[in-house]
Amino acid sequence: MTTNPLLATLIPLVADLSRDLPEDERYRRLLQALRDLLPCDATALLRLDGEYLIPLAVDGLSPDTLGRRFRVGEHPRLEALLERRGPTRFPADCGLPDPYDGLVEGLHGHLEIHDCLGCPLYLDDQPWGLLTLDTLDPSRFASADLDTLEAFASLEQPHPALLHFSGKDRERQHLLEQLQRMDAAGLDQLLLLTGDRLPGHEPGQRPVRYLESVAALQIVRQARPGWLLGAGMHPFKYREEEGGAQYFKAEKKLAAGADFLTLQLGYDASKHREAIQWMSRQPSPKPLLACVMGLTLGRARIFEQVAGIVVTPSMRDLLEAEAALSKAHAQARSLERLALQIIGLRLMGYAGIHLSGIHDVEQLLTLEQTINRWQSRIHSLEQWAPAWAACWQMPGLPAVTFHPPEANWRLGESRVTASRKETARYHLLSGFHSLLFSRSSWLSQAFGWAVQRPVWATPTGARVLHRLERSVKRPLVGCDTCGRCRLEDTLYVCPETCPKGLANGPCGGTSLNRCEFGDRECIHSVKYRMAKAVGQTEVLVERLIPCVEENSRHRSSWPGWFEARGCASASPCGGGVASRLGQRAEQKAALRISQPGVITELDN
Repeated sequence: MTTNPLLATLIPLVADLSRDLPEDERYRRLLQALRDLLPCDATALLRLDGEYLIPLAVDGLSPDTLGRRFRVGEHPRLEALLERRGPTRFPADCGLPDPYDGLVEGLHGHLEIHDCLGCPLYLDDQPWGLLTLDTLDPSRFASADLDTLEAFASLEQPHPALLHFSGKDRERQHLLEQLQRMDAAGLDQLLLLTGDRLPGHEPGQRPVRYLESVAALQIVRQARPGWLLGAGMHPFKYREEEGGAQYFKAEKKLAAGADFLTLQLGYDASKHREAIQWMSRQPSPKPLLACVMGLTLGRARIFEQVAGIVVTPSMRDLLEAEAALSKAHAQARSLERLALQIIGLRLMGYAGIHLSGIHDVEQLLTLEQTINRWQSRIHSLEQWAPAWAACWQMPGLPAVTFHPPEANWRLGESRVTASRKETARYHLLSGFHSLLFSRSSWLSQAFGWAVQRPVWATPTGARVLHRLERSVKRPLVGCDTCGRCRLEDTLYVCPETCPKGLANGPCGGTSLNRCEFGDRECIHSVKYRMAKAVGQTEVLVERLIPCVEENSRHRSSWPGWFEARGCASASPCGGGVASRLGQRAEQKAALRISQPGVITELDN
């Protein structure tokens, strides 16, 4: 099979989008790929900033180049490149001065006769910067290279890049710094994820807080109103509490400003349908994307250790039987299932996919051919369903099931309720809260007056009040004195008892109501049961709980509670901005399923 050189160059670059690389390293790889495609002595990526071009990365030029600013009006070649929409080649006898005189590595002084190419980059139809190439061979570039450079530049426009931000051990300031770096790179699309368990994070040791996606969406939506924002969604849950809590949190993400949601990796087509039908019932439906990856026996073994990904015993049995026949047979079957899953998702109405696990050109081309072959035969979900079922069958084996043997909850089923102990606990704490913190009763007003005395603002007084609050609330609710008590908004289940400190709902790592950390039931499953039992489910949907600021932790929340007597207890950070920017999401959200060549990874 003949491989297109441009495609061979593109695949590693697209794969890099999934990796947590520093921007300078990402740009360096881009230029190295360009030199591989069009051999030359020097390349540069420059960003336009007003009347200046600022080098972001160079390859083959002196490092001193990165510290320079090129005024466009003083460099005729750069000015000429920006004036044309497409690539420009400067012939060897061009009399215009070269901006890189004295900057080419290994060459000192004036550049002799040489060949030069350049191409402008555009973002939202506005000039963003330049790619330039120089070679000392005066006849190196040919007319065909102009077309190649134009194609490469069109693939490397900044706007398609969807960056991921994971909230693991992150604070608001880290997110705002990320936004500034994205501004500098001309990027305005961000997928916000809470993140899976931080390696080495053990409950009971140093507390690790996670900036959860709901609060992160509010922060970014306020700071960058026009950006395209996405978040994760986790429908592959098979107990009512964990599944219902996931859909409640998904509603919060839409209210916080998500323009699209992307699903966790999963293979249960009935859950894919469930999620797309749920979205269609929302007041303002948004695009849904799905994360897909070909499932092999090796990956199944890994996924059994990955929180939130479901691989059932019957799925494992099938993969083992296929692998026992031959590795080639198992890989071919995996590819068939991947192609069929992509087709099925498109027929269900998904707007796009995150495709993972394709690492070279040959795999990508084979997948595309397989998709095309199946698409010529399948035109409806009715035609697709038998083919999907057949690809999970093997003679001599029982039918594959995609839900755990212990449970198979589906959205709409309502069977669980809180225990008497859980209900009594809620009513007791709710009554206690009304007595002391309603701000309206005489007892609450007296308590508020007492904790707002100036003595508690002194260092010693603050320490005493902090210890007092902690000694009262820790035995009752597991309080870690976050400094901004959110118990009223979490049905008196303290968010600090979640190992990740999540307040708005569960992460994607639960399994049959068990916490990702494995040592407890997920507190958000408890909240779900409680909300059903006491008629407070709207609390879990409507109250967007802001992040706890780092400088407010480990101090008493009582004075601040009464200072905010005129405010709602859980007013969202960012003023409750809930703009969805639907038209922008439809236009920019995402890579279409008919274009299966984009590769990226999705955090939990």
